[in-house]
Amino acid sequence: MFLFTGKGGAGKTTCAAAFSLALAGADRQVLLVSLDPAHNLGDVLDLRLGAAPREVAPGLFAMEADLERVVQEKTREARRLVEEEYRYLSVASLDPLFSILGQAPGVEEQAAGEVLLDLRDSCSRRGRILVADLPPTGQAWRILSLPALSLRWARSLLDLRRKVLDRRRTLFHVLGEETPARDMEGRPLPLEEDQDPVACRLREVAARNEGLARDLQDRSAARVVGVALPERLSLLEAARLEDRLRRWGIPLSALVLNRAGRDLSLKEWDFPARKPDLVLENLDREPRGREGLAPLGRELKRLFLE
Repeated sequence: MFLFTGKGGAGKTTCAAAFSLALAGADRQVLLVSLDPAHNLGDVLDLRLGAAPREVAPGLFAMEADLERVVQEKTREARRLVEEEYRYLSVASLDPLFSILGQAPGVEEQAAGEVLLDLRDSCSRRGRILVADLPPTGQAWRILSLPALSLRWARSLLDLRRKVLDRRRTLFHVLGEETPARDMEGRPLPLEEDQDPVACRLREVAARNEGLARDLQDRSAARVVGVALPERLSLLEAARLEDRLRRWGIPLSALVLNRAGRDLSLKEWDFPARKPDLVLENLDREPRGREGLAPLGRELKRLFLE
Protein backbone atom coordinates (compact mmCIF):
# COMPACT_ATOMS: atom_id res chain seq x y z
CA MET A 1 0.00 0.00 0.00
CA PHE A 2 1.33 3.42 -1.03
CA LEU A 3 -0.22 6.67 0.22
CA PHE A 4 0.66 10.03 -1.31
CA THR A 5 0.04 13.41 0.31
CA GLY A 6 1.53 16.88 0.50
CA LYS A 7 0.75 20.56 0.49
CA GLY A 8 -2.00 21.48 -1.98
CA GLY A 9 -0.52 22.03 -5.43
CA ALA A 10 2.73 20.17 -4.69
CA GLY A 11 1.94 17.42 -7.19
CA LYS A 12 0.84 14.52 -4.96
CA THR A 13 -1.90 13.44 -7.41
CA THR A 14 0.49 13.57 -10.36
CA CYS A 15 3.07 11.51 -8.44
CA ALA A 16 0.48 8.95 -7.32
CA ALA A 17 -0.84 8.55 -10.87
CA ALA A 18 2.62 8.31 -12.46
CA PHE A 19 3.84 5.80 -9.89
CA SER A 20 0.71 3.63 -10.34
CA LEU A 21 1.10 3.57 -14.12
CA ALA A 22 4.74 2.50 -13.78
CA LEU A 23 3.93 -0.10 -11.12
CA ALA A 24 1.05 -1.83 -12.91
CA GLY A 25 1.58 -4.44 -15.55
CA ALA A 26 0.61 -7.83 -16.87
CA ASP A 27 1.83 -9.59 -13.71
CA ARG A 28 0.90 -6.88 -11.19
CA GLN A 29 -2.51 -5.30 -10.58
CA VAL A 30 -2.80 -1.87 -8.96
CA LEU A 31 -5.85 -0.02 -7.65
CA LEU A 32 -5.39 3.77 -7.65
CA VAL A 33 -7.96 5.71 -5.63
CA SER A 34 -8.45 9.40 -5.01
CA LEU A 35 -9.58 10.16 -1.44
CA ASP A 36 -9.27 13.91 -1.94
CA PRO A 37 -12.75 15.52 -1.95
CA ALA A 38 -11.45 17.95 -4.63
CA HIS A 39 -10.81 15.11 -7.08
CA ASN A 40 -8.46 15.80 -9.99
CA LEU A 41 -7.09 12.29 -10.52
CA GLY A 42 -9.18 11.93 -13.68
CA ASP A 43 -7.77 15.23 -14.97
CA VAL A 44 -4.20 14.00 -14.43
CA LEU A 45 -4.91 10.71 -16.19
CA ASP A 46 -6.88 12.58 -18.87
CA LEU A 47 -9.84 10.28 -18.25
CA ARG A 48 -13.30 10.41 -16.72
CA LEU A 49 -13.39 8.48 -13.44
CA GLY A 50 -16.23 7.52 -11.09
CA ALA A 51 -16.81 5.87 -7.75
CA ALA A 52 -16.35 2.37 -9.21
CA PRO A 53 -12.90 1.15 -10.31
CA ARG A 54 -12.29 1.04 -14.05
CA GLU A 55 -9.28 -0.31 -15.91
CA VAL A 56 -7.36 2.64 -17.34
CA ALA A 57 -4.17 0.81 -18.37
CA PRO A 58 -3.01 -2.81 -18.36
CA GLY A 59 -3.19 -3.92 -14.74
CA LEU A 60 -4.21 -0.47 -13.45
CA PHE A 61 -7.68 0.28 -12.07
CA ALA A 62 -8.59 3.80 -10.96
CA MET A 63 -11.47 5.46 -9.11
CA GLU A 64 -12.48 8.64 -7.32
CA ALA A 65 -14.21 7.77 -4.04
CA ASP A 66 -17.67 9.31 -3.56
CA LEU A 67 -17.20 10.43 0.04
CA GLU A 68 -20.61 12.11 0.21
CA ARG A 69 -22.31 8.83 -0.66
CA VAL A 70 -20.23 7.01 1.97
CA VAL A 71 -21.33 9.54 4.60
CA GLN A 72 -24.98 9.00 3.67
CA GLU A 73 -24.62 5.21 3.80
CA LYS A 74 -22.90 5.28 7.20
CA THR A 75 -25.56 7.64 8.56
CA ARG A 76 -28.32 5.26 7.42
CA GLU A 77 -26.45 2.32 8.93
CA ALA A 78 -26.04 4.13 12.26
CA ARG A 79 -29.76 4.93 12.34
CA ARG A 80 -30.68 1.32 11.55
CA LEU A 81 -28.47 0.03 14.35
CA VAL A 82 -29.95 2.46 16.87
CA GLU A 83 -33.51 1.62 15.84
CA GLU A 84 -32.83 -2.13 16.06
CA GLU A 85 -30.94 -2.18 19.33
CA TYR A 86 -32.81 0.55 21.19
CA ARG A 87 -36.39 0.10 20.01
CA TYR A 88 -37.62 0.76 23.53
CA LEU A 89 -36.36 4.35 23.26
CA SER A 90 -38.26 7.14 21.54
CA VAL A 91 -36.38 7.00 18.23
CA ALA A 92 -38.37 9.94 16.90
CA SER A 93 -36.48 12.16 19.35
CA LEU A 94 -33.24 11.21 17.58
CA ASP A 95 -34.38 12.60 14.21
CA PRO A 96 -32.64 15.98 14.69
CA LEU A 97 -29.41 14.17 15.54
CA PHE A 98 -29.42 12.04 12.39
CA SER A 99 -30.40 15.01 10.22
CA ILE A 100 -27.11 16.76 11.10
CA LEU A 101 -24.90 13.71 11.58
CA GLY A 102 -23.73 13.81 7.96
CA GLN A 103 -22.60 17.42 8.41
CA ALA A 104 -20.61 16.85 11.60
CA PRO A 105 -17.01 18.15 11.70
CA GLY A 106 -14.50 15.53 10.56
CA VAL A 107 -17.10 13.39 8.79
CA GLU A 108 -15.22 13.56 5.46
CA GLU A 109 -12.05 12.26 7.09
CA GLN A 110 -14.04 9.45 8.69
CA ALA A 111 -15.58 8.56 5.31
CA ALA A 112 -12.14 8.52 3.67
CA GLY A 113 -10.90 6.26 6.47
CA GLU A 114 -13.80 3.86 5.88
CA VAL A 115 -13.03 3.72 2.16
CA LEU A 116 -9.37 3.07 2.91
CA LEU A 117 -10.35 0.20 5.24
CA ASP A 118 -12.66 -1.36 2.64
CA LEU A 119 -10.17 -1.04 -0.21
CA ARG A 120 -7.33 -2.45 1.90
CA ASP A 121 -9.42 -5.56 2.55
CA SER A 122 -10.57 -5.80 -1.08
CA CYS A 123 -7.03 -5.44 -2.48
CA SER A 124 -5.75 -8.03 -0.03
CA ARG A 125 -8.33 -10.55 -1.30
CA ARG A 126 -7.68 -9.77 -4.97
CA GLY A 127 -3.89 -9.58 -4.73
CA ARG A 128 -3.83 -5.93 -5.82
CA ILE A 129 -1.52 -3.14 -4.66
CA LEU A 130 -3.40 -0.14 -3.30
CA VAL A 131 -2.18 3.36 -4.14
CA ALA A 132 -4.10 6.24 -2.55
CA ASP A 133 -4.05 9.91 -3.45
CA LEU A 134 -4.83 11.43 -0.06
CA PRO A 135 -6.11 14.95 0.60
CA PRO A 136 -3.59 17.70 1.43
CA THR A 137 -1.45 17.34 4.53
CA GLY A 138 -3.87 18.66 7.17
CA GLN A 139 -6.62 16.20 6.30
CA ALA A 140 -4.22 13.39 5.42
CA TRP A 141 -2.60 13.07 8.83
CA ARG A 142 -6.04 12.95 10.45
CA ILE A 143 -7.13 10.16 8.09
CA LEU A 144 -3.94 8.20 8.75
CA SER A 145 -4.30 8.57 12.53
CA LEU A 146 -7.96 7.46 12.48
CA PRO A 147 -7.35 3.67 12.60
CA ALA A 148 -5.31 3.88 15.81
CA LEU A 149 -7.71 6.44 17.29
CA SER A 150 -10.77 4.37 16.35
CA LEU A 151 -9.14 1.29 17.84
CA ARG A 152 -8.72 3.06 21.18
CA TRP A 153 -12.29 4.35 21.00
CA ALA A 154 -13.77 0.92 20.21
CA ARG A 155 -11.78 -0.77 22.97
CA SER A 156 -12.90 1.85 25.51
CA LEU A 157 -16.55 1.43 24.54
CA LEU A 158 -16.17 -2.34 24.65
CA ASP A 159 -14.90 -2.08 28.23
CA LEU A 160 -18.00 -0.06 29.12
CA ARG A 161 -20.23 -2.58 27.35
CA ARG A 162 -18.68 -5.41 29.35
CA LYS A 163 -19.63 -3.56 32.54
CA VAL A 164 -23.23 -3.34 31.27
CA LEU A 165 -23.25 -7.09 30.59
CA ASP A 166 -21.77 -7.76 34.01
CA ARG A 167 -24.63 -5.85 35.64
CA ARG A 168 -27.15 -7.75 33.54
CA ARG A 169 -25.69 -11.04 34.76
CA THR A 170 -25.85 -9.82 38.35
CA LEU A 171 -29.53 -8.95 37.94
CA PHE A 172 -30.22 -12.35 36.41
CA HIS A 173 -28.41 -14.24 39.17
CA VAL A 174 -30.31 -12.32 41.86
CA LEU A 175 -33.76 -12.12 40.25
CA GLY A 176 -33.71 -15.04 37.82
CA GLU A 177 -36.64 -14.93 35.40
CA GLU A 178 -37.88 -11.77 37.14
CA THR A 179 -34.96 -9.77 35.73
CA PRO A 180 -36.06 -6.42 34.23
CA ALA A 181 -33.34 -6.61 31.55
CA ARG A 182 -35.65 -7.55 28.68
CA ASP A 183 -36.24 -6.50 25.08
CA MET A 184 -39.45 -5.13 23.59
CA GLU A 185 -40.85 -8.67 23.21
CA GLY A 186 -40.20 -9.43 26.86
CA ARG A 187 -37.25 -11.76 26.25
CA PRO A 188 -34.18 -11.50 28.51
CA LEU A 189 -31.41 -9.40 27.00
CA PRO A 190 -28.13 -11.17 26.10
CA LEU A 191 -25.84 -11.83 29.03
CA GLU A 192 -22.69 -12.98 27.22
CA GLU A 193 -20.39 -10.88 25.05
CA ASP A 194 -20.55 -13.24 22.09
CA GLN A 195 -24.35 -12.98 22.04
CA ASP A 196 -24.60 -9.22 22.50
CA PRO A 197 -24.90 -7.42 19.11
CA VAL A 198 -23.42 -4.16 20.44
CA ALA A 199 -20.34 -5.90 21.85
CA CYS A 200 -19.94 -7.91 18.65
CA ARG A 201 -20.12 -4.76 16.56
CA LEU A 202 -17.49 -3.03 18.71
CA ARG A 203 -15.20 -6.03 18.43
CA GLU A 204 -15.61 -5.95 14.65
CA VAL A 205 -14.74 -2.24 14.51
CA ALA A 206 -11.71 -2.81 16.73
CA ALA A 207 -10.47 -5.73 14.63
CA ARG A 208 -10.77 -3.85 11.32
CA ASN A 209 -8.99 -0.76 12.60
CA GLU A 210 -6.32 -2.77 14.37
CA GLY A 211 -5.28 -4.36 11.07
CA LEU A 212 -4.95 -1.06 9.22
CA ALA A 213 -3.26 0.67 12.17
CA ARG A 214 -0.71 -2.15 12.28
CA ASP A 215 -0.12 -1.93 8.52
CA LEU A 216 0.45 1.83 8.64
CA GLN A 217 3.18 1.34 11.24
CA ASP A 218 4.90 -1.35 9.14
CA ARG A 219 7.12 -0.09 6.29
CA SER A 220 6.81 -3.44 4.53
CA ALA A 221 2.99 -3.15 4.45
CA ALA A 222 2.42 0.58 3.87
CA ARG A 223 4.49 3.50 2.69
CA VAL A 224 3.45 7.09 3.24
CA VAL A 225 4.98 9.42 0.65
CA GLY A 226 5.17 13.17 1.21
CA VAL A 227 5.39 15.44 -1.83
CA ALA A 228 6.77 18.96 -1.39
CA LEU A 229 7.89 21.89 -3.49
CA PRO A 230 11.32 23.56 -3.16
CA GLU A 231 9.71 26.27 -1.04
CA ARG A 232 10.12 26.94 2.66
CA LEU A 233 6.43 26.74 3.54
CA SER A 234 5.94 23.48 1.65
CA LEU A 235 8.96 21.90 3.35
CA LEU A 236 7.81 23.08 6.78
CA GLU A 237 4.44 21.46 6.17
CA ALA A 238 6.15 18.20 5.21
CA ALA A 239 8.16 18.35 8.44
CA ARG A 240 4.96 18.81 10.47
CA LEU A 241 3.37 15.86 8.67
CA GLU A 242 6.30 13.63 9.59
CA ASP A 243 6.18 14.78 13.21
CA ARG A 244 2.43 14.23 13.58
CA LEU A 245 2.56 10.79 11.98
CA ARG A 246 5.44 9.81 14.25
CA ARG A 247 3.19 10.39 17.26
CA TRP A 248 1.01 7.52 16.02
CA GLY A 249 3.98 5.33 15.15
CA ILE A 250 3.55 5.89 11.40
CA PRO A 251 6.79 6.49 9.49
CA LEU A 252 7.06 8.86 6.55
CA SER A 253 8.69 6.46 4.11
CA ALA A 254 9.85 9.00 1.56
CA LEU A 255 9.90 12.72 0.82
CA VAL A 256 9.74 13.72 -2.84
CA LEU A 257 10.86 17.20 -3.82
CA ASN A 258 8.86 18.07 -6.91
CA ARG A 259 9.39 20.70 -9.61
CA ALA A 260 12.97 21.48 -8.63
CA GLY A 261 15.10 23.58 -10.95
CA ARG A 262 18.01 21.90 -12.68
CA ASP A 263 20.46 24.19 -10.88
CA LEU A 264 19.02 23.48 -7.40
CA SER A 265 21.76 22.60 -4.93
CA LEU A 266 20.43 20.66 -1.95
CA LYS A 267 23.55 21.54 0.03
CA GLU A 268 22.42 25.16 0.12
CA TRP A 269 19.08 24.27 1.72
CA ASP A 270 18.46 24.27 5.44
CA PHE A 271 15.83 21.52 5.47
CA PRO A 272 13.45 21.72 8.48
CA ALA A 273 13.50 17.94 8.83
CA ARG A 274 14.74 15.25 6.48
CA LYS A 275 16.36 15.80 3.14
CA PRO A 276 14.33 14.62 0.12
CA ASP A 277 14.71 11.01 -0.96
CA LEU A 278 13.98 11.93 -4.58
CA VAL A 279 14.29 15.22 -6.46
CA LEU A 280 12.12 15.65 -9.56
CA GLU A 281 13.10 18.34 -12.02
CA ASN A 282 10.66 20.98 -13.15
CA LEU A 283 9.30 19.80 -16.51
CA ASP A 284 8.67 22.06 -19.46
CA ARG A 285 4.94 21.31 -19.26
CA GLU A 286 2.56 19.68 -16.84
CA PRO A 287 2.57 15.87 -17.30
CA ARG A 288 -0.82 14.36 -18.14
CA GLY A 289 -2.03 11.08 -19.57
CA ARG A 290 -0.14 7.80 -19.83
CA GLU A 291 2.65 9.07 -22.09
CA GLY A 292 3.19 12.32 -20.24
CA LEU A 293 3.38 10.60 -16.85
CA ALA A 294 5.69 7.75 -17.94
CA PRO A 295 9.11 9.42 -17.28
CA LEU A 296 8.00 10.60 -13.83
CA GLY A 297 6.62 7.16 -13.04
CA ARG A 298 9.90 5.44 -13.86
CA GLU A 299 11.79 7.66 -11.39
CA LEU A 300 9.26 7.06 -8.62
CA LYS A 301 9.28 3.32 -9.25
CA ARG A 302 13.06 3.19 -8.88
CA LEU A 303 12.76 4.94 -5.52
CA PHE A 304 10.73 2.08 -4.04
CA LEU A 305 11.48 -1.02 -6.07
CA GLU A 306 15.13 -0.79 -7.05
